[in-house]
Amino acid sequence: GSVLLLDELDKMSVKDQNGLLQAMEEGGYVITKGKNRQAFKAEIRVIATCNNLNRIQRPLIDRFDFPFQVQRVSRLQRSEYVSDIIDSFMGKNVNDYSQVVKAYLDWAKTAKTRIDPDDEPGIKKAIRDYILNSDTNIEGISYRSLEFSILRIAYALALLERSKITESHIKFAIDLKDNILKNFVGNPE
Repeated sequence: GSVLLLDELDKMSVKDQNGLLQAMEEGGYVITKGKNRQAFKAEIRVIATCNNLNRIQRPLIDRFDFPFQVQRVSRLQRSEYVSDIIDSFMGKNVNDYSQVVKAYLDWAKTAKTRIDPDDEPGIKKAIRDYILNSDTNIEGISYRSLEFSILRIAYALALLERSKITESHIKFAIDLKDNILKNFVGNPE
């Protein structure tokens, strides 16, 4: 799939948000004009920003694995970044990692990251235990936003390590997702 970067998602119309939701849920999108109907493949990962979370539909928010709110930077912190910003603007101290990233992406396309059958019972138990014993309010959180998100995070971790998905990846993903759910401003109480 591809990566889609969206700025100011909250300014998208409801119709466009529904289209994005359809693409994220189904891996495709259908456009209908009169009697003409055309389906498009749209297997995507989405990274988005917004200013007002309340203007985004909850089902769409649920499709994101890592929703978080960024706090404003204080004047003092901004003043501390001036030197780095100017260096970056002038192209100083810039490392080119493009070849490393390209080589990794080429490898990732052929990776066989999976769950080993021997590890499957422990992985299932870890997810079940979290669902049954967590003090986080997960009522109203969809399977896609919780269980599938945990699996996608664990998959990404294993891919970074060039290994199979293990129970430790799942537990790390659970901890990360739990922290997001507890601290995310949009978490239903």
